[in-house]
Order: sequence, then C-alpha cells, then structure tokens
Amino acid sequence: MQESFLLWAGDVGRFEPSQVARLLGLQKFPALVVLQPVTNGFQNFLGIEWPLGTFCQPMHRCVPEDAALDSDMVVATITMTAMDFREEVQNLEEQQTLRDLQLAEDRRLREQQDREYEEGLLADQLAAIRSQESSPSAEAEAAKAKAEAEAAAKAEAEAAAKAEAAAAAKAAKAEAEEEAKRQSRAEEILAQPEPQAAANATARIRVQLPSGERLQRTFQADQTLAQVYEWAHCCRPVAQPKRFELCISFPARSLQDRSATLKDLELVPSAALVLKEVE
Repeated sequence: MQESFLLWAGDVGRFEPSQVARLLGLQKFPALVVLQPVTNGFQNFLGIEWPLGTFCQPMHRCVPEDAALDSDMVVATITMTAMDFREEVQNLEEQQTLRDLQLAEDRRLREQQDREYEEGLLADQLAAIRSQESSPSAEAEAAKAKAEAEAAAKAEAEAAAKAEAAAAAKAAKAEAEEEAKRQSRAEEILAQPEPQAAANATARIRVQLPSGERLQRTFQADQTLAQVYEWAHCCRPVAQPKRFELCISFPARSLQDRSATLKDLELVPSAALVLKEVE
C-alpha cells in the first residue's frame, strides 16, 4: 500500500485543509479523496493545483451518506485504486519494454546493413586493386591517351588563338588603311576653296557631332546631300560612329535622299544638322 499511496490528513477547521476541501468540492465530512498526480493543469479540465505548482486530478471520492464514513467502502476504494494504478503501471512498463525491443531490433538491422555495406565496399576496392595489378598496361595506355588528348586540345587552342590574332591584325590593318584613306580624302576636301556666300546660290552647313564638336562649311546650292555626307565623314576628328545619319532638329526629320540637292532639301542659305548614330 505504501508503494501506491501517500496519505495526507487535514482538519477542515484549519485554513489549509479547508482550502483543499473547497478545491475538491467537498461539503460533507469526513471524506476520502484519491488523487492522481499529473504533469500539468491542462491534461484534465477537472484537475486542481495543490500545493502551488503541483497538479493532480481526483480519481475517487468517498463521502458520508449519513454521519459516518463506511470503512468497507474506504477500503474497497483504496484497494480498487491501487489495483488500477498497478495495472496502469504494468501496462506502461510493457509498452516501454516493447519500445525498447523495437529500438534494439532497429539498431541491430542498421548495424547489419552498415556491416554489409562496408564489406561490399571493401570487396570492390580489392577487386579494383587486383584489376590494376593484373593489367598495368591498361593504366599506362589510359595515361598516354589522356596526354595525347591534352596535347591535341592545347594545339587546337593555340591554332585558334593564332587565327584569332591574325584576324584581329587583318581587321586592324584594314581599319588603318580605311582611316588613312579617310584622312587623305579630308585633306582633298579641305584643300578645295569654299564658294563665296550668295543668296540662294550657296548653303552654309553646320554639323554638330555626338562629342559636342562642330563642323562648318559652305557648299553650292546644287551640290548633293551625298557630298555633305562625305565631308561630314572624312573631316570629323574621329570616325565614330561608323554608321550615321544627318538630321534636322526643327522640324525634326532625317535626311536620307543623298542624290537630292541642298536646294531641293531646303538647306539654302544655311542649315544646322545633327550627326546621329544608326543602329
């Protein structure tokens, strides 16, 4: 009995026992209440907290129907509660034993699987070593093939680099020749005297470059737009952008008909153009 119960008796005429009786809802005395400890106050809505921080729930109540408590009922209640408690403990122990056995079985299976995996890995390593020992020429041939492949890749990369360098040099040479022709043509254009300004007979053209610099020259009114394009291309300081068009800002329009004369394009007696890059 001492293994299953902790007995506590109190006089309801004193403060603490009277508070405990109120918590248990007792109104007739003497009374016997069997309590079961719980871990917290949320396991059962009938649980109580006593002492502070300790929770329990009533399992059985023995209260007097008349003036005295029936001793047989008390003994039966305590005996039945003790048996229920022992049965519950036994069930918990059996469940724990089953869990322990299951965990042990799972651990044994894992250890067996790990052992089989390690044995298989060792067997593969031994087979690989025996294969290398029995055919050393295969490894040498593989190394030779690898070296040949690396040499071929290196030679191909060097050839590609040389071809790229040759193409770059060729492009640079062509660009240099083109620049020399452009500058030579610019000298020829600038060497030609500009016509004297005359109403409706000449057009004074000013071109603003993307860099902010400006070009200015006087043309005959019957000269074509193509000659203005050639002058703008050859006489600008740097041939950038490579492709461009000449535009009038107001009213905004692009000058495309290079065969048209300056008079036809209404650029007489003067016009301000903008050089814009063409994508």
